[in-house]
Order: sequence, then structure tokens, then C-alpha cells
Amino acid sequence: MAQKTIRLPRAERRRQILTVAAAAFAERGFGGVTMEEIAGRVGVTRLILYRAFASKEDLYRAILHDTAARLTAAMTEAVSLPGAPSGAALRAYLDTARHDPAAFMLLFTGAAESPLGIEIDAARRRVREEIARQALAQAAKEGVTPDPFWSPLIAELTLAIVERGTQWWLDTAPLPAADDAFVEYLQRGVSGLLGGIATGHFHLRFPTGRAR
Repeated sequence: MAQKTIRLPRAERRRQILTVAAAAFAERGFGGVTMEEIAGRVGVTRLILYRAFASKEDLYRAILHDTAARLTAAMTEAVSLPGAPSGAALRAYLDTARHDPAAFMLLFTGAAESPLGIEIDAARRRVREEIARQALAQAAKEGVTPDPFWSPLIAELTLAIVERGTQWWLDTAPLPAADDAFVEYLQRGVSGLLGGIATGHFHLRFPTGRAR
């Protein structure tokens, strides 16, 4: 008997397809998944799937850009709210990743064999640039004014704490019960890094006379 397709609004159907496809790609990689399989998992015909996405590459591309857009938008919106706490951006980042962990992991750790290497890097860079921007904004709030040479280092160290820490947390704690504690832990780590720099103990001035 033919599978019955349940009609959904276009935006809702698109979101469903992206979520299901991300889980499939995360499980078996880009090469191990077919459009037919994804259509079956979603519960639609191949025709409906191909109307939304012209190819498997197009579908994977959509997952990358959608995930990057949701992560960056969540962080930006969180810190724009009046009275936003210092960990607002980090919490928004984690909540977004938690909502669709397969897509998050796919963006940062998955499908290395896909033909979209350049686009994967571009999508990752969008998110990482926003994390770096938030880190430097927090540094300014905490009174840290590093030499311009060292600002990228602060951003890179914060990026490593946030990105790799979130990946580890999603693997370690599949349920969100302790997410508040995790956010506080990471926020203290970032604040401790910035606070240490602010004390001047590290003398973060680039030596004069050396090429930059």
C-alpha cells in the first residue's frame, strides 16, 4: 500500500526535512545516505523532496547554512535583550545546538567526505566569527583592552572553550537537565581567562621591533 503523505505548511515541512536529513547524514555520512531514504524517513514522496531540494548536495548545503544562521541569530538576539546576563549568548548557543544536535554536530564534525568542503568551512566560519565577536565584547565589558595583536588569540581561546565544550557536553549529557550548570561552568572559564588577562599578569604586549 502506498505511503500516505501528511500535508504540512511549506516552512514546517522544510524544517522537518532538514532535521531528519541532518540526523541521517550524522549517522552514516554524506555518501551513505540517499534522497530516497530521506524521503522515506520524512514520510513524503521523492517528488516532494526534490521539489524542495534539487539534489543531495543542495539539501546538505541547506542544513549547513540553516544551522549557522540559527546559531548566530540566537546569540545576537540573546545579548540584545535588556538586562541580558553575561552568559546569555552562550546559553542561546547551547539551546540552539540542543534543539537540533545532529545538525550542530554535522556542521562542526561531520561529513568530511562531502563535496561541499568550501561551503562547510564558510558556514562554520560564520558561527565562529560571531562567537569571537561576543568574546571580545565581553572582554570590553570586563575591562580587558588587549593589544590588537592579541585580540585574535582571545577570540580563538574562547572559541575553543565554547565550541569544543558544547560538542563534548552534547555527547556527555544527552538530556538538558544540567545545562544551566554547564553554561555557568563555561562562562566562568571564559570570565577567568579574561580576568587573568585584565590583571596584567601575562604582559600581553607584542614586543616592539618584531614583525607582526
